[in-house]
Formats: sequence, C-alpha cells, structure tokens
Amino acid sequence: MTVNATEIETVLGPLRGFDSYDNRMISLKSIGFPDNPFAPPERRKAWAATQWTNTGTPPVADWLGNVEGVSSHAEVIQRMRVAVFVAFTDMVPVLAVDHPWCLLDHQSAGHACRQQRFVGRRVLLKPEVEFKFLEIATSCYDSQLGWDLPCLSDLMKYRSQLQEIGLDCNSSGTFRYLMEGFYPIALSQSVIDQVCLQPFLLESLLGSPRPYGSIEHYAILAVIAPNSD
Repeated sequence: MTVNATEIETVLGPLRGFDSYDNRMISLKSIGFPDNPFAPPERRKAWAATQWTNTGTPPVADWLGNVEGVSSHAEVIQRMRVAVFVAFTDMVPVLAVDHPWCLLDHQSAGHACRQQRFVGRRVLLKPEVEFKFLEIATSCYDSQLGWDLPCLSDLMKYRSQLQEIGLDCNSSGTFRYLMEGFYPIALSQSVIDQVCLQPFLLESLLGSPRPYGSIEHYAILAVIAPNSD
C-alpha cells in the first residue's frame, strides 16, 4: 500500500532504470506483473515493490464515504464523498519529496469496471468547490458512463458543469478520462490557486531532472468518487 508517501522515488526510482527516457520519465503502462515468469528477476522485484492501493480499502475508502457493501442507491448518494488529486495517469516525471504521494487503483465506469491507475498528490478543496464536485459525482453515479470514450453529449454536459465554477476539460488529454467515478479537469497553477484550501506551486511537485515542458502536459486534476459496481 502506497498512500501519503513522501519519499515516492524510493518506489518509482528502481523502475526508472529499465524503460525511462533520458529525463528518467516512465510510463505506467510499462509496469508489468511481478509473477510474470518471462520477465528478468530485477524487473519483477521492482514491479513487486510498486504497491498499488485499491481505493475501495482504507484509508482511501474513508475519503470516499465508506460506501463499499452498501446496496441502497439512496444511501450511497447520502454517504458519498469525493477525493481530488493532481494525477499522473501515464507519463510520470521524477517527483519531489515532501509531498503526500499515492499509488492508486480506482475502479470506474460503472459495470464496465475499468481500473484507472495513477500516481497522485491529494489536494484538499475549498468547501464550495468540493460541494460542486460532489454534485457532479452524485449526478453521474450509476450512469454507466465510461464503457467507451465519452460521447459528445456527455462531454458537453460535464464541461458545462465545470464551467459553472470556472474550470474546464477542453483537451483530449483530459476529457478522454471522463467516466463514472473519475472526473478529469484541466490542470494549471491558476486552477490550484482557485480550488485548493492550501494552494501550492505545481512546479514544487517535480524532482530532478525536470521533464520537457510544464507539468500540465503530463498531469490532470482528477476527482474520484465511488463507482456503482
């Protein structure tokens, strides 16, 4: 389990020795299964050390309202909470120490049960922003959104909900992740300043060497919420 780990590179660092770019950037898609008999032992060891945390288990389940095992739709809606992260969903640069990093595996997309893995830094929200995100999550619960890429009508509805509070998702690198239980938002410093209870510099999340381009090219703001299956 990797939650609120401030020394995240002790976990990710060994992986960067295999398939990383010249700036030590790695893709989450390159991480295999430790029981793969065809992979070299050193890779299997590094993969085994990458402990993904299922969001249906504590402490993340606590952040989401502890709805696991609740069968009543009305009770799930009543208990539901959201958690928000600066999330790296594929390409992960070297990350800085002293931030609360998580390696999360979140089930989304209703009964399609898509597993969305990401490296995330949790952020705490201003109450009015959290209320709006919870409103979006409850409206999408049991919608089965995410069996395929979102359709235009779903995207337009979701984008209009975000724009009500000055946010957006107007890029393919952001909106393609839209599904029940996983709500992507375009990331920028101004977004962090606007939504966070305790804003911080996005660039402070990066270690050395720095990636090519800014952090917004690799990360999104991700709202996660309970999934209907």
